[in-house]
Amino acid sequence: ATRALLTALRDLSSAASRLPDSAAVQRYLSRHTVLTAELLRLLAAALRRRRSPEQPSAATAAGGSGEAPGQGDTDAEAAAASLAYLVVSVLEALVVIALADVSAPPPSALVAVGRALLASQALHAAARLVAAAAEDEGLLTEVGALLGWPSSLAQMSTRHNAGSSPDAAACASYLREWAAALAGSGVVELTAAACLRRALAAGGQALSEDSLDGHVDVAFTVERVLYFCRNPPVGMSGEDVSALRKAVTGPCGRQFLLAAAAAVLHAADGGPLYGLPPDVAAALAEALPVRIVPKLYIVFKAALALLAAQTGPPGPRGALALAARVGRDVLQHTLPLQRPLQCVLGALDCSCALLGTWRPDSLDWQRAAWHEHYQLLVAAAREMEPEDEVDACTLGMLLRPLGAD
Repeated sequence: ATRALLTALRDLSSAASRLPDSAAVQRYLSRHTVLTAELLRLLAAALRRRRSPEQPSAATAAGGSGEAPGQGDTDAEAAAASLAYLVVSVLEALVVIALADVSAPPPSALVAVGRALLASQALHAAARLVAAAAEDEGLLTEVGALLGWPSSLAQMSTRHNAGSSPDAAACASYLREWAAALAGSGVVELTAAACLRRALAAGGQALSEDSLDGHVDVAFTVERVLYFCRNPPVGMSGEDVSALRKAVTGPCGRQFLLAAAAAVLHAADGGPLYGLPPDVAAALAEALPVRIVPKLYIVFKAALALLAAQTGPPGPRGALALAARVGRDVLQHTLPLQRPLQCVLGALDCSCALLGTWRPDSLDWQRAAWHEHYQLLVAAAREMEPEDEVDACTLGMLLRPLGAD
């Protein structure tokens, strides 16, 4: 029965990924309301079925000897892991399709699914599991995906959460509930700590593709949250913003993202490590090899967003130097990241946040940073192609430190 269920979920995930647009997602979910509710029930059950190392097996709980779990327990654990991952894959496929339709609001049925997921406290359950079983690579992948698709839905909801329509109100409610779930569960901080430990324990080997996806999902969530904190959506209160920022800027999240960025930078250009021990840097660079991890640019975008937020060290001067270094390395192709323009714009956006606007009484290091910002902006403009989607508003923002109108 379990094998048949897993096969059915794989088929469902494949079918969901082939839907053409946001309207098709809405129709799909509207036709399958019972199925959607069952998927959420299955996800909650799978998370509960996952057993941390400290928890007794079913036999032990019933008064057994406490010996290692038998094959039945192991098979059940594996089935629960596969079940959770496949359910999340179905939901993620629906979000990706809807997100691509930029002109359409998020399907109301999909927002309802997101709110139901948050209400089920799935993120809280995931946080408890990852805290107890950080070495479980499969679990990190599941939790990463469980973080990633609600963040994508939040990104989509910010486009259509203003106004008095029921759909706008639902989007605004989803954003508030998402903020509360991230803050209340501590899942980002716990998963970031587990990602760092997993990377350091890789023994000089590159992480598997699934494990890397979990690391990237954590970075994506941090980057999206900090974007929202700098540009609060309508309906999100100051308390919501403060809780969101705190949820993703704890010491574990900062250490994971900034250490990973410093290690990969050092491997690319041989530059400073900013106090990161060389053996730690070498282990991280080997676990996160930039040339074979296309999505590693998301880790850099998240690290730059952390630097701009200034919720911990380094201070503005060090953060500006690090942001400029990322931008230079990308433009000079020393750091071969996918979507290089996004990374350079992230570096420029970081320096915008830290520099403010030009002042005649600026300190020497601030003047040098403005000059670096200008040089990087000019170099980026030269690299832009006509098809690059950089609008006038973005360019105006990046010129702001230079006193441009």
